[in-house]
Amino acid sequence: MTYRLVCPKCRKEISEENWVYKHSCGSPLTVEYDLNGLKIDPGEIKRREWSLWRYKELIPAEKLVSLGEGCTPLVERDFFALKLYLKLDYLNPTGSFKDRGTAVTLSKVAEFKFSGVIEDSSGNAGISVAYYASSAGIKAKIFVPKDAPSGKIAFIKASGAEVVECNSREEAHEKAVKEAELSDYVYVGHLWNPYFIEGTKTIAFEIAEQLGWRTPDAAVVPVASGTLLLGLYKGFKELYELGLVEKVPRLIAVQGASCAPVYEALYGKKPSGCSSLADGLRVKNPPRLNEIVRTIKETQGCCIVVDNYDIHLYSSFAYKKGFIVEPTSITVFAALAKAVEEGILDKGEEVVAPLTGSGLKIVE
Repeated sequence: MTYRLVCPKCRKEISEENWVYKHSCGSPLTVEYDLNGLKIDPGEIKRREWSLWRYKELIPAEKLVSLGEGCTPLVERDFFALKLYLKLDYLNPTGSFKDRGTAVTLSKVAEFKFSGVIEDSSGNAGISVAYYASSAGIKAKIFVPKDAPSGKIAFIKASGAEVVECNSREEAHEKAVKEAELSDYVYVGHLWNPYFIEGTKTIAFEIAEQLGWRTPDAAVVPVASGTLLLGLYKGFKELYELGLVEKVPRLIAVQGASCAPVYEALYGKKPSGCSSLADGLRVKNPPRLNEIVRTIKETQGCCIVVDNYDIHLYSSFAYKKGFIVEPTSITVFAALAKAVEEGILDKGEEVVAPLTGSGLKIVE
């Protein structure tokens, strides 16, 4: 498959000779494909292994590091008077959708033959990178905010990875980047890494395949760094350009009231309230903010904000319905209810909502 690394801001093409996660202009990079002449046969895909690697023509890496990620269940429910499909991505190997991006990223790391990786994370990405690295014999150093859930930090430590606790999420990122500059470990931070989105986009491929090669009317997605929302968009758009689906769905972002840079960029105001329970939704300055905003506008989507009251309310709802997910995933249920109440989604619309992280890692 022919692809190239491109800076979306200045459109410069970047050589893949060395590991690069951002352009000299400061912008994160993206992977672009030449789809002309590419033929994807759904019948052939159906016969392949049951993992995200079944879509190998659209993944810029060989399968060198894998724990069997992808192909998570898509279950239909009639919650909120919608035709709702819940994508159970918390059933990935380490308990979150991050395994998709990590599998592709660590496969590229193995291709480059790096001995170690550095990641900064509030929890799930750190767990994912730590375990995938361990499985491949690659050392890992994970920078986390000291107020990250203790269960998640314990899981990272159990993998054998080195954990560095920092005062804040922002400090974790700054220290991780500085450490990578001074060591022979490579920085794979999911906020910047272009290969990460190449893994997360496979969730769109799976949704389309599980729906009989069609797409829903809308997708409601929790957004911190934006890798899931952008992955969904990229995946659906590639399928559309290949003639495999008829449309790209509206993308509705969900953010916490305490940290809502996407909401602020879209509407020019800060929301009120506190969302401290959603530990996975606190990236104040996502490097791909402009891409996220542009994608929401292009798909005629919007951004919905939830707070701790909403999370408490819908935690009980989710658990009683059988979905043991973390607070960041609970935000999706609250947002779905608000979207119907406010007329953003019409009753009966076909909507997909990914449930992104397992609640079994939350011990508090």
